[in-house]
Amino acid sequence: MAWKSPPKASDEERLLQQTDEEDSSSFGEPPRHSGSSIWLWLSLTLNATLVGALAIAPADDVISYKTVVFHSGIHLDKTEYQGSSDEVNVNWEALYNNMSLSLISPSSASKLINKTTHLSGDPQSYVIQLAVFHNLHCLNMVRKLLYPSKYPSPIHLSHSQPHERSQHEHSHSQTSYEEEVIHLEHCIEGIRQSLQCSADTSALFWEWSERRQMMVGNTGTTHTCRDWEKVREWGLGHQTGMYFDPYVKVEGAPVRDDSIEFDDA
Repeated sequence: MAWKSPPKASDEERLLQQTDEEDSSSFGEPPRHSGSSIWLWLSLTLNATLVGALAIAPADDVISYKTVVFHSGIHLDKTEYQGSSDEVNVNWEALYNNMSLSLISPSSASKLINKTTHLSGDPQSYVIQLAVFHNLHCLNMVRKLLYPSKYPSPIHLSHSQPHERSQHEHSHSQTSYEEEVIHLEHCIEGIRQSLQCSADTSALFWEWSERRQMMVGNTGTTHTCRDWEKVREWGLGHQTGMYFDPYVKVEGAPVRDDSIEFDDA
């Protein structure tokens, strides 16, 4: 696989470089001739520290922004991701399935804050998953709970009458139910943290409804978004292309001590 060049400098890094060229003063010795110069020096020093502390993500070099008007998702403003048809399910899976896992070069992997493993037998290919694809998988799981007849789940089965199931089925469904709850809570918590991390501050607005004779909120608002298609293209261009066996321990892979995560008593 031909790897892409390292990520381009961020806007903050370019700003710092421009300032370095325009100002002959060094960071080590702040200017003393004016208060404004001191504040400028302090600001640039802080920015340099923050740039160094920013988490580096492998797809950062393709990030660009565009203006998007959101759909409200109700009445006549619905999308191809709503409903329970097979076509809708295909649309959802196309958002993340082929990009579930990605391969990056050793150079890109070395820049990660959290270390990852390379493929077994291929030390030139490191395995990651972009958080957005994991979150879409999680959201799709939650969506399917709306349609129990189309997508049966242990969550729904647990609400059926006990006399309708054998003892074995009841015991098995209880175990499956608990596992499903753990998975869904993990998913919901991940989505919550992602929403708070991005903290979209786009303003929803209110307007008068003649039909309802009241003020109503409108979620069909304008947002400044990362260009989704470019992120998706990055994912498609970095597919694993081969089977990743999670049951094979790879030499040099980071090791998680998960003994405290489970109560074996």
